[in-house]
Amino acid sequence: MKDLNIIDFTDFFFNGKYLSDFGGMVGDVSGGKLTYSLLPTREYITDKPFNYEGEIIFDTRLNPRTWEVPVYFKDLEDVNIRKISKWLNSDQSSSFYFKGDTVRINARLDSDAYNLDTYSGFEGLTSLKFIAYDPYFYDIKRTIETIPRYSGLPLFNRGNVDCPCIIKASGSGIITINLAGDNISSSCEIKAITNGVLVDTENMIVTSLSGENLFNSFSGDFIQIPSGRFNITVSGGITAQLEYHSRYI
Repeated sequence: MKDLNIIDFTDFFFNGKYLSDFGGMVGDVSGGKLTYSLLPTREYITDKPFNYEGEIIFDTRLNPRTWEVPVYFKDLEDVNIRKISKWLNSDQSSSFYFKGDTVRINARLDSDAYNLDTYSGFEGLTSLKFIAYDPYFYDIKRTIETIPRYSGLPLFNRGNVDCPCIIKASGSGIITINLAGDNISSSCEIKAITNGVLVDTENMIVTSLSGENLFNSFSGDFIQIPSGRFNITVSGGITAQLEYHSRYI
């Protein structure tokens, strides 16, 4: 979550549907309590060398985010309870966001079984437990920038951490991509291009625009878009396009 002033915390989107599509709302009979996910836990990988006081940190990483959402259905007669089960029964990560927000997180339900509590037989209450193995939030709307040939175009990434991107460039021969930001620079080169190139830096995929594998023609960095201001230059191509979803911790 990001834009608290425009979010409707009574409703959320998950697995292609809103909770309200099933007559539900966030809350319970007492109003419910909602907890914001501020930071996930961080894991430190350490070792204790012989004859050394304390431990040395060799690596660190963010753990998955977890959170619970209390859910209340006022009248289960208005919706088939099996439709709710079908909506929640997904073995894939799906976009989760509260209604009106501009960022999403890729989440799934954890492995617990879920029941609906009821007092009269018509209403239903439960608490859904979500887990996001990718702990980052992403802009729902994708940023698309057109990069003129040989131009070090000044751009701004509103995310607060770096993010992967997709770069598409037309042209043939050798195409070079250079990126520079505050205290960061990276570049890559793709040779033997006959029909443009597509570089997917998240999945480390390099293909021609017609789908031919060009990974063996690639050298350099799989560019990440830094937070804040940066410049990017594409040389050798005729036109280039940059696509990314800004990312937030």
